[in-house]
Amino acid sequence: LASKQVQRRDIYRDEEGDIHLEWAVPLVVSGAQSERVAAVVVLRVTAQRFIFPLIQNWPTASASGETLLVRRDGESVLFLNELRHRKEMPMTMRLPVPEPELPAAVAIRANRHGTVGEDLVNHCVNDILVHGATPIGFLDYFASGRLDPAVAAEVVSGVARGCTRHGMPLVGGETAEMPDVYRAGEYDLAGTILGVVGEGEAIHGDQVRAGDVLVGFAANGFHTNGYSLLRRVLFGDMALGLDDEFPHTGRSVADVLLDVHRSYGAALWPVRTAVHALAHVTGGGIPGNLVRVLPAGVDAVVEDGSWPVPVACRVVQEGGGVGTREMRRVFNLGVGLIAVCPPDALERVRAAAAAARIDTWPIGAVVPGRGAVRWEPAGS
Repeated sequence: LASKQVQRRDIYRDEEGDIHLEWAVPLVVSGAQSERVAAVVVLRVTAQRFIFPLIQNWPTASASGETLLVRRDGESVLFLNELRHRKEMPMTMRLPVPEPELPAAVAIRANRHGTVGEDLVNHCVNDILVHGATPIGFLDYFASGRLDPAVAAEVVSGVARGCTRHGMPLVGGETAEMPDVYRAGEYDLAGTILGVVGEGEAIHGDQVRAGDVLVGFAANGFHTNGYSLLRRVLFGDMALGLDDEFPHTGRSVADVLLDVHRSYGAALWPVRTAVHALAHVTGGGIPGNLVRVLPAGVDAVVEDGSWPVPVACRVVQEGGGVGTREMRRVFNLGVGLIAVCPPDALERVRAAAAAARIDTWPIGAVVPGRGAVRWEPAGS
């Protein structure tokens, strides 16, 4: 198996200044008489600002070959599409990239490390769940300036707990000591999840059509996104400490910020074949994630006020003077995942969520349009 014709597809800077690169690598099998394309690898990475000068002048090129999945979420995603006529199962793999917004910074500051590993696993499980994939293995990556065995054990115990709850093994990992990179007490955590789904059961969003219903699944916190803004507002603008009460919640700031990212596996797995698309609401909020599952010719209309926005979000908005548009772009606003389903599947989808003790709300609909997400007042 060899790779050739590596072709960069895209490079752009997002609103927060991070650099995103994407390139395609056709993989070919060379035989005595001929070659054939076995797969196309599409790799997306987020580059930190300091490497931008190294890559901004790369020559452009258009991609060749079939690309089944291109993710624009600023995280590394690798999707291998085996030849369809062989009826083999495509494999989805999410690769580790340092993610500065993860709650690890809060965990380090609070000296509470038992939840961030489970955050990581649940986040990755949701990312492949939206494609209908079953998680079959996980690897972790833990890097620090100097290894503290007690801290590392606490972090990895969270990873193992998340894997156990999803019935997959923690098959391996990497531990690195880099004193020239990390300051004392700091660490970085990343993970790789491997999942598998049959092509006939994969969820691509191509079945989404006008008349479908948007079902919002309740989040149980900020879900590992927006932590740079949270830290600025809570610790800066509002001058709160980790042990102070998070206003109007009756809980400490640390407790709220370290709530474990919810997994939607139990709620959605029984009804995955009944939905037309799933959107995991992470960085980019509802508009930035829902738009990815919309085919050309339809819009998603989100009804503002159709679900209860958590009080913690309102506290951040008021305490930091954050505009509504920015709140929608950065945070999930209480909706951690959205299912797009036909009207006749609505009650079945909601019943499965209720059985998993997750609240849901009809939050909008799919209408004719141009592939955009629109917000409108409820009942308009």
